[in-house]
Amino acid sequence: MKVLIIEDDEKVGSFLSRGLKAEGYLTLLLTDGLNAVETVKQFEPAVIVLDRMLPNLDGLVICQQLRSQKVSARILILSALSEVDERVKGLRAGADDYLGKPFHFEELLARIEALAKRSVNAEHKRQLQVADLILT
Repeated sequence: MKVLIIEDDEKVGSFLSRGLKAEGYLTLLLTDGLNAVETVKQFEPAVIVLDRMLPNLDGLVICQQLRSQKVSARILILSALSEVDERVKGLRAGADDYLGKPFHFEELLARIEALAKRSVNAEHKRQLQVADLILT
């Protein structure tokens, strides 16, 4: 499964990438938000780990752009801005989950696994429609 990591702190980004690769994930690391939307469209990740405070483009703006363009990848915001009002802003911007820094890698991994399951279930959900009859 593909995981896109958008994190400007090189130590954190490298740690996440190495840890997820060790767990069998295919990862790509971006260190700023400038080309994030284009990269998501090309890489097609199932899950995006997105920092809030990025150079050039804020993580919330990226999240809103992805959702406005109907990108279905699951988004987990990972941020030092972890107060309740900041988490609410992230979720309302379209994130599927929000985890504050500092974090435990095992918790991050469990959250990614949960998001991946939702992603797989969404892909398998199909509809068949004839006139005004809809079967799901």
